[in-house]
Amino acid sequence: MDAPNDPLIPSPEPRAKLFQWLRGAWFAIPLLALAFHLTKGRSLAAADRAVVLLAKGHEALADARWEQAASAFTAALNTAPEARIDLLAQAATGKAKALIEDGDLYEAVDLLAPLLNSPETARALPKLRMDEIRATAAEARYYAGYALKLENAPRELWVDELELARQQLRLLATDEAAKNPVNSPSPYLLNLEQVHRVERETVYELQGRAVPPQCQGACKKSVLKKKCDRCKGNRNPTQNDSQSGGGTREKFKLESGS
Repeated sequence: MDAPNDPLIPSPEPRAKLFQWLRGAWFAIPLLALAFHLTKGRSLAAADRAVVLLAKGHEALADARWEQAASAFTAALNTAPEARIDLLAQAATGKAKALIEDGDLYEAVDLLAPLLNSPETARALPKLRMDEIRATAAEARYYAGYALKLENAPRELWVDELELARQQLRLLATDEAAKNPVNSPSPYLLNLEQVHRVERETVYELQGRAVPPQCQGACKKSVLKKKCDRCKGNRNPTQNDSQSGGGTREKFKLESGS
């Protein structure tokens, strides 16, 4: 005969069900880990690789190894997840700085234009980062105008570039003055004076000064030809790089002459 059910003795069925549940959970762990790796984990790994590449780019930039810096920042641009706008913006700005130092001024301008013209990017990035982007774009425009004038380009071409640089610098200087009205003159005001000086002086006066290396590189790569190619490619040479303002203490590296 079967033994009567004793309510004081636990039935083996709940323990069997618990064992089955634990075994199922144990086998589910690798699946969950794989799913994480294929979704969020892969994005985190890509972001980590991009951070390493950014560090290499900044190191090369500090050592004046422009081509290596541009290569590292390009790799970071191709590696960073699309959702990480902060990493993409940092890589684009770093690459633009390397391009400027190497004389590739319009390549730098084209690289920064999407960042400056995107309201979504402006909202997603810290203000200091947007100001750095704006200052770098002003730097590229300034050297483009300077180099065009050295190449005896038609007046309207180099005036356009200097005006675009002036617009960016004026926005930066105005914003900084609003935040720090009692501080010493903004470095952006000093850079505005540099822009005015290049516009005011003759080609012979500019040639009598130490020409910035960025302009030398741009002239070697024929910035005038690139400017004309842009016009032929239906680019508007007078198009503003952006419509919004910003502010930061970082100033671009103009020539040392006054």
